[in-house]
Amino acid sequence: MAPELTWLSMIAAAVYALVALACLLAAFSVGKAGVHSRHRRNWLLIAAFFAFLFFLRGLLIEDMAESLIRSALQSGGLYSSRRGLQALTAIVMIAAVLTGFSVWLFKRLRQARGRRGKAVLVAQCASIGMVLLVLVRLVSFHPIDALLYGPLKLNWIADLGLALIVTTSALYHRNVSNKSDV
Repeated sequence: MAPELTWLSMIAAAVYALVALACLLAAFSVGKAGVHSRHRRNWLLIAAFFAFLFFLRGLLIEDMAESLIRSALQSGGLYSSRRGLQALTAIVMIAAVLTGFSVWLFKRLRQARGRRGKAVLVAQCASIGMVLLVLVRLVSFHPIDALLYGPLKLNWIADLGLALIVTTSALYHRNVSNKSDV
């Protein structure tokens, strides 16, 4: 069955576009405030990431990748025994992302100074959370899917919550930068 664009996917894509726009606003506010070019680069990278998520969701690339993985497992005769492979993949992937995140965060915590620096750091952390969420959705391991898509809809809570954190951080950064210009 070919994936179809649902209204929920369209809403998610629109949210990602708004997050990218907020990050661009934050990036362009950096020049006015004379803040380090590193902040501008970070906001532009986060904006590019959310633009990528916009296309991933809007063009159904994530759904197509999931279908391709499923088809490859079926044609290889591995589909019936996929649970073990999915569990191992999910564990390794989550461990790798969290380990990398821990090392990165340890270094960044010492570098993040001031309100703007902390806003960038919070947005970066939420973006890394989005990376993990997308990867976990791609693995499509049944126990994790039951949590993400179950009655609590943790997928949407995490997705929208992380997007809101990035947007709030970007707008906060922009407002702090604009106030320091006055």
